Amino acid sequence: PVFFAEERRLLFLTSYSARARGRGGIVAADYFAEPRPDRTWNLWLDEQLALDDEHLGEFVEGMAPAPQGQRPILRPFQRSQALLLWSGLRQCRFLYWRETPAPAGWGGEWSLLERPKMPAAISVEIAADETRWKGLAPVSLYVRLQTGGVSR
Repeated sequence: PVFFAEERRLLFLTSYSARARGRGGIVAADYFAEPRPDRTWNLWLDEQLALDDEHLGEFVEGMAPAPQGQRPILRPFQRSQALLLWSGLRQCRFLYWRETPAPAGWGGEWSLLERPKMPAAISVEIAADETRWKGLAPVSLYVRLQTGGVSR
């Protein structure tokens, strides 16, 4: 499985394409929170068909030492092919729930090369200007993780 996660970026394989509304086979979904000069954030999504291992290898430029082994260095986000999901956010980041080693807690990075399991939960923290987004309903996000035949 492919799952690389940072506080400002989340890259994983999925059988559900957000851009194609579920059609299209296996895709590499790449979410990216980009800081803007005015201290706000843009949230981008790039999806590419995951054709084979060689294609997936293009997402990793190299490896760097990390406390738990090797950590991938991801290629820069491909903004030219991406869809802008939200612009002008006051905050945008991803956090990942680690159950072990104790104590459990939220962290800003995750890699299956460093940890053999998927995170128990993913938090997407988004805050927007209240005057700009006033009256709009919150966005619900549903994530289903499946590892070893068990869905969560």
